[in-house]
Amino acid sequence: VRDFVQMAFKGAGIDVEFRGEGADETAVDVQSGKLVMRINPKFHRPAEVDLLIGNPEKATRVLGWKPETTLEQLCQMMVEADLKRNERGFSF
Repeated sequence: VRDFVQMAFKGAGIDVEFRGEGADETAVDVQSGKLVMRINPKFHRPAEVDLLIGNPEKATRVLGWKPETTLEQLCQMMVEADLKRNERGFSF
């Protein structure tokens, strides 16, 4: 999750630094010092496994599918879509 948070902020042009650990970990905008991310206990899922690794081999073998977009590109696309949606006045 930390890597994805870092990718998402990078997509928005914000360099973040992580501080603290566990439930107290936060991300701070390096340039402004502003707190930009904190852990929300409401979404904490302690039963999650520590490491999940996907393998697209079966999709490639059975369906002939091959990825055309990297995780970084996908994250950038998601950030850009969110920023555009927010500019239009829509948010979650």
